[in-house]
Formats: sequence, structure tokens, C-alpha cells
Amino acid sequence: RFDVDGLKEVQSKFLGTMKNVYNFFTLYANTDEVNPKDFFVDYKNRPELDRWILSKFNNLKKEVEENLEIFELNKTVRMIQDFINEDLSNWYIRRSRRRFWATELTEDKKSVYNTTYEILTELCGLIAPFAPYISEEIYRNLTEEVSVHLSLYPKANLELINPELEEKMKNDPELAKRVMANVENFITTYTATSVRPGRVCSWLISLDENGEIEKYRVTGGGGNISGPTEEEQRQFEAEQAAKKKRREEYARLN
Repeated sequence: RFDVDGLKEVQSKFLGTMKNVYNFFTLYANTDEVNPKDFFVDYKNRPELDRWILSKFNNLKKEVEENLEIFELNKTVRMIQDFINEDLSNWYIRRSRRRFWATELTEDKKSVYNTTYEILTELCGLIAPFAPYISEEIYRNLTEEVSVHLSLYPKANLELINPELEEKMKNDPELAKRVMANVENFITTYTATSVRPGRVCSWLISLDENGEIEKYRVTGGGGNISGPTEEEQRQFEAEQAAKKKRREEYARLN
């Protein structure tokens, strides 16, 4: 049975998210004039976040191979979709944004470029049987090779699988406590100074990779709801200007 809602979900959470990650990566790689194939940061020297996503990805490759052997195609696609949407996009890329923004090509920035490039190219191989056109487009653009369909199907590197690290990242109580404490303290302080009694507010709070409040926006409350402080607003505008400059540079190069 043809499922319109299922098709929309695949487009949004699978193909669309994969293309968004690719576009994000190429935007900064082209702006920095970086080719991740020109350098390699040893896996053991990469930051914990990189080693975590590589562990998750190699676990995914292992499970994909096992499921394809017994023709569990729907389960395989769902697993890949969940990895792209949740682990890669919502967690890894979001927590690594500042690393891409860094002005110098440090070992940390090389590491995030290596890791994202490796995952994107091998993801193209994983999804090639299910999404042959988008995988071909991204793979050829990234590698300049003839075709993803002429490459070997990705195999898991069992040495990069780290169950302890995955569990630690999954259940990081200190990060959860820090996030909750920061948000609670911020809302309490803001409400006491800027919101009229009895009024209801809606909050949109952005956190950095350490659980610290990065930006916020408040609607309602009937009081001083100007959002970020003057210093935060200047920083936010500077970040937006830098992003705009990168986009313009990318458009010029392409």
C-alpha cells in the first residue's frame, strides 16, 4: 500500500537530513578551502564526541550487514534513518558547529572534518541500494570517484566500536543536571526581573555543547522581553554576519 505520510517522513528525516548535513559540511569545507583527504587525525587522538559518533556509525554498519543478510530491508532503512536524523544531525553536527566555525585549522577542526567526511562517504555506500540517486550525487561530489555503485559495500571497523563510551554519552548525568540547573536558574531570574506577575511566557532556549545557555527568545509575559542581553545580541549578530559571509563566498565559488 502506498503511504503518503511515510513518504513525507522519509523525505524529511532521511533524504532531506542527509542532504542538509552534506550541504553544511561542504559550505564550511569550501569556505576554508579544506580537503579532508589531505590530512588524517588518528582515531585515538580524536575528541570524545568524534569517537562516539564513529562508534555509533560502526555499530550501525555491523547491524545493517546482519539485517541485510536476512533481508530485513525495512528495518535496515529505519536504522539508517534514525542514525542520520538523531545521532548525526541532531546530536553530532549540532554539538560540533563551533568547531567548524573556528578560524584556524587546528587538530580539533581537522578531526571534525575527517570524521564528518568519513561518515558521509560511507553513508552513501550504505544507502546506495535504497536511495541510488542522492547517494551517487553526494558520493561523487565528495570523492570525485566514478560511482558509489562501483565501490565496495561499507564494512564495520570493530576496533572503533566503544560500548562504554556510547553508554556514557547516552547517560551523562552531569550534563543533564547542568542543563536543568542552568535553564531553571535562568528562567527563575528572568521571570523575577522582567515578567509581570500572573503572565505566561513561552521560552526558546539554545544551549551549547557544554549545556550552557547560548541564546534565548521569550514571548509573552508583558514585561521586558527583549531577548538576549546587549552583549549576547552583538555576539549573535557577529555570528550571523560570519555565516552570511561564508554563504556568499560559497555561492561565489560555485
